[in-house]
Amino acid sequence: MSEIEKAIAYFEDAVKESDEIIGDCSEALQAELTEQKQHFAVALDTLREKAEREKGCEFVVNGDMFGEYCNILTDYSHANHIYKIVSHFKSNAYCEVPILYSTKETSHNEVIDVLNVIHCGIDETKVIRVALKDVELRGRKLEADK
Repeated sequence: MSEIEKAIAYFEDAVKESDEIIGDCSEALQAELTEQKQHFAVALDTLREKAEREKGCEFVVNGDMFGEYCNILTDYSHANHIYKIVSHFKSNAYCEVPILYSTKETSHNEVIDVLNVIHCGIDETKVIRVALKDVELRGRKLEADK
C-alpha cells in the first residue's frame, strides 16, 4: 500500500469513527467534529485526485498493437487515411481528429488510451499521438477502456 493509499485509509477511518460517536458528544464537540470532518473531506478529495493522477502517469508501452494498421480521419475531407501503430499507452496529451497538417497535441483533463502512429506513404518520419477511441483498426473496430 502506497503512502497516499495509507493516508486515504486513515482519513476514511477517522470520518467513519467520527460518524459513529458524534451523537454521544456535547454540542461543542459535535461542532468541532463536524468542522474536522469537512477538513478531512477536502483532504480525501485531494489525496484521491493525486492518487488518480499518479496512476495515470505510469508509462507502459503495450507491444500488442505494434505494426498493426489503422484508419484515422484525416484532412478537411475527413477521409480515412492509413496509419501504422508504433505504440499504445495512456496519456492526456493527444491530437484531435481529423488529423490536419497543422495538428498539434493538446492536453486534456482525462488520461486515456492513446496510440503513437505514423502516416503511411505521406510522412513516415513524423509520429502523431491520437486517442484510441478515434481509431479504427483495419478490419475491426477498437474500443478504448472507459
